Amino acid sequence: MFEVTLERRNAAKRSFFAKLVKKVEIGPTFFVVSLFFILSIITVMTLLNATHYVTKGGELSSLESEHRELVREKEVLDRRISSVRSLNAISKSNQLARMYSSDMVVYIEGDTVIASAK
Repeated sequence: MFEVTLERRNAAKRSFFAKLVKKVEIGPTFFVVSLFFILSIITVMTLLNATHYVTKGGELSSLESEHRELVREKEVLDRRISSVRSLNAISKSNQLARMYSSDMVVYIEGDTVIASAK
């Protein structure tokens, strides 16, 4: 009895697929529809891939412009640093005006060791 039930389920499945296959005719219309469907899928995939590359190109372009901006900013900062380090700027600074020269310079000689390597 149990085996009969299994056979009936398999028979029902077979009959369902058999009915489905009988309803679908493979002819010129099916061929054209399936060809259109496959071409549509390929077109969508190509467009998605192209959109991905276009987006990456735009991102790359914005990063390059940001890089150029940062390089210009670095050049401006380098010029400011070099102008502050110049001898003319140092001689005009207030800190130099507050310094004075000493007449008594003492040099330390002897065994005064600050650091030594063993």
